[in-house]
Amino acid sequence: MTLIESLRGLLGEAEAYRELLTLPAEARIGVRLTDSGEEATLIFAENGVKVAEDLEEPDILLTMESHTLKHILDGESDFAALIARSRVSEERPIGIELLNPENRHAIEALRTTILLFIPGRIKVKRLRAELAGEAHGGHPIPLLYWNGVRIAWYHLNRGEILNPEGERDPYPQLIVIIRGRGWLRLDEGELAIESGLAIYIPPNSLHQLKAESDVELLWIAWRAM
Repeated sequence: MTLIESLRGLLGEAEAYRELLTLPAEARIGVRLTDSGEEATLIFAENGVKVAEDLEEPDILLTMESHTLKHILDGESDFAALIARSRVSEERPIGIELLNPENRHAIEALRTTILLFIPGRIKVKRLRAELAGEAHGGHPIPLLYWNGVRIAWYHLNRGEILNPEGERDPYPQLIVIIRGRGWLRLDEGELAIESGLAIYIPPNSLHQLKAESDVELLWIAWRAM
């Protein structure tokens, strides 16, 4: 299957979500398969998304190998996990190049592709450590990045620290512990964590989570523009 056929197939499978794939102004996401040289452009606009052959002045360029795209289409890899990173400069299986930083809708279009690249008419994500990416000291599978809301599933191996740099985020967050044990540092306080806890993180707070066993959690943030 060619790149154009693959992207058009994904669009067809996302028909029920057409209204959610619109943007108030045009933004273009280019896709290049580095081994075959195939190129295409996803054009997001008020009336939905269309696929153009070749690169047509993309605002953001995604690069990957053909087998990476095939694994995504077959459900063997997770697109959002493959692009997840702590910093844009980090290398991941899918490269991201911001070509037109003046288009403020381009990043929103990129976030929208998280939904678009889930294959199947019924959208399902498998939450398994081997499918997760690498970011912020843990292994996330992004679930939703939409209108200031961000949700991701995280796996931490024993001994790993979430947010090892101690970054302070300007938006509120919520961490829901699904399983595992460890410690959460929040500013000057510490809290033992276990399954069944939901912990709120205020804006601009130093927060780190250390896993004493393998940990699975849901990370939720809002007002994160």
